[in-house]
Amino acid sequence: YETTKYFMDKGLDIDLYDLGNEIERGILEFRPDERIQRPEGLNIMEDIDWMRENVWNIEAQLLTAAAEGVRQADPDAKINLHGSCLGRGVNNKLLKGFYQAMVDFGVPFDVIGVSYYWSDIHTGDISVGQSLEPYYTTQEWKDTLQFFKSLGKTFIFSEFVYPCYKSVGLTAGMDIGFPYTLEGQAAWVEQFLDYVMNDPDVAGCLYFYPEYYPTFHSAEFDTLNACGLFGDDRLPNAALKKYNKYK
Repeated sequence: YETTKYFMDKGLDIDLYDLGNEIERGILEFRPDERIQRPEGLNIMEDIDWMRENVWNIEAQLLTAAAEGVRQADPDAKINLHGSCLGRGVNNKLLKGFYQAMVDFGVPFDVIGVSYYWSDIHTGDISVGQSLEPYYTTQEWKDTLQFFKSLGKTFIFSEFVYPCYKSVGLTAGMDIGFPYTLEGQAAWVEQFLDYVMNDPDVAGCLYFYPEYYPTFHSAEFDTLNACGLFGDDRLPNAALKKYNKYK
C-alpha cells in the first residue's frame, strides 16, 4: 500500500503491478530449502501436491495481502504474477501448477507473466539451441498457452532476451539461425516480436534490461551486458530499432 501510494502521489500512471519476480517457487524466502524445509530427494518440478500444501498455500496469503494493499491505493490496479521456468521440465508442470493454485486459493490477479530465455528452454531433453524450431512454435508451448487462457487471465511475456555476443559465462547453445552477433540478435528479436504481435492470446512482452551495453557492469556480468540493446558507443543496436516496426 505504501509503495503504491508513493507512486500515485507522484502522479505516475501505472499500467501493471508485478508482485515479485519469478515467484512460482515461493516468495519472501518462503521457498524450499529456505524458510520451508524440503524433504530429501523431493523434486519440486514434479511434486506439485507438495508445493501446493507447503509453499503455495503460504504464498497465496502473502500475494493476496499485497494485491489488496496495491488496490487500496489504486483501485483500478491490474496485478501480474510473474513466473519463470518456461520450458524447464516437461509440459511446464511447475508453472501450470503454480497458476492453478493461485486461482484455487483466490489470489486476486489479472495477468500471467512468464520469463522467456533462449538458455532455459527445453523441449523434452533437447535445448532450443539444438532444435530446429523456436519454442513458441512447439505444441508444448501452444498447450501451455491454452491452459493459461483457460484460467481466464491475460498473458504476457514479463521478460525476454537474446544476447548479441558470446561472452564470459555464456554457455547456452544459440538458437539455430541466430548467431551471437548484432545481426543475429536483431533477427531473433524481430521474429519474436512478429510472433507476439500476431498471436491474439499474447497481450505483450517486455525486454530484459534493454539499457545494458558492453562494459555497463564489470566483466563479472558480461553475460547480462551482452543481452542489452545498446552498443559500446551507447547508441541503439539493430535489435532495438526493430521495435520501430510496431509503432
